[in-house]
Amino acid sequence: RGVEEADWTTPDDYAYFESHVDIDNFIDYQIFEMFIENCDWPANNMRCWQEDNGPWRWIFYDGDACLLWITFYAFDNAVYDGDSIWPSSASSTLCFRKLLENEDFQSRFISRFQELLNTSFSDEVTSLIFEEIKLRIEPEVPLQSERFGFPESMEEWASDMDKVEYFLRARPNCVLDPLNDLLIGIPR
Repeated sequence: RGVEEADWTTPDDYAYFESHVDIDNFIDYQIFEMFIENCDWPANNMRCWQEDNGPWRWIFYDGDACLLWITFYAFDNAVYDGDSIWPSSASSTLCFRKLLENEDFQSRFISRFQELLNTSFSDEVTSLIFEEIKLRIEPEVPLQSERFGFPESMEEWASDMDKVEYFLRARPNCVLDPLNDLLIGIPR
């Protein structure tokens, strides 16, 4: 049966899906895209692959429209089921929406999201990684600016980096209410 016809609340259909998809990877991918508030997803920039008929896996791709607006509601995009085709579409969210109907998946999703908010996405972790990346990139900024005209100055770049740093610091606290709002509308 196709994705639309499958009932992933039943053990057989869910087991079939789980045998073809790396569920933990899919959960991490969805959470990451939501956490970074990717405004150009999921109808765009979604990539998955499969090796030697193994399980399907997802990978982050094209992040120029993320870490920008802390109040952007990526959860809405992740469960969108309307007629629009961008930045979200009913077809691009179908698997995730259907999986959220499954109590096991929903529990795994919520638990993993909470775990990541307290570990990998915590300010303590992201600030260290961000500082390391910023220090590595900073010497290249003048060359980038000279070649492409962007950023126009080191001051502009520093200002943009301050915005990203603020996003990463504030995001773990901002994501809890939207997550709870999302889960309220899920049939249990």
